[in-house]
Amino acid sequence: MRASWSALSRGMCEGKPSFEQLLEVMRRLPGIAVVAAFVTGAPAAYAQIDVADPLEHFLATSAPGRAKRSLADGVARLVGDFNNDGLADIALWQDTDFGPYAGPVFLYLGRRDGRYTASGIIVVSVGSLFKPVPVDTGSARLLVCQRNGPDEAIPAGYSVEGFTVADLPKEELPSACTAANRASVICREACGEDSPPAIERLDIVRYRAGGFQAWLSR
Repeated sequence: MRASWSALSRGMCEGKPSFEQLLEVMRRLPGIAVVAAFVTGAPAAYAQIDVADPLEHFLATSAPGRAKRSLADGVARLVGDFNNDGLADIALWQDTDFGPYAGPVFLYLGRRDGRYTASGIIVVSVGSLFKPVPVDTGSARLLVCQRNGPDEAIPAGYSVEGFTVADLPKEELPSACTAANRASVICREACGEDSPPAIERLDIVRYRAGGFQAWLSR
């Protein structure tokens, strides 16, 4: 039976692990291309697409559980250097795609010719999204911290090499940052005290009126 967004929502309500379910559903939804390396035990690598305009590409993608995306749902973005190559990258998502704890964002990695590489979809936490951690020039890790009161966990993480995004091995991700391992490097990197992500929202009125992409900090 094909996975669906409604099945994922039911799983969340039943108290099942939201991140594991969401990761599995994202791999099985149509239109989300993932190289099935996880079948052999290797990290899954996300397919790449050359795009000129991340927003136009994002709006043309399938929305989980819906026939197509609607501007009425708004569009959010985060801009940063996600692969540590000195170029601006973009993450785009719609809040309606998120559950109570997690949701998918689309990654667009900047290129020197001014275009972008759509490098796939990662699952992030509602509160802190993800944190880019530089590894070497042109490479980084994207770590996801999930907080529930005083408890912290790292349910997902991704390696970025150039424009290639792949899942980090599950055994590298602590299911809980406890007193015993809170000082470990990955717990500090993922869940250390930082400013909240600088999220911007598309000015829908201006975009509908003339296609002008104005982004507002909110």
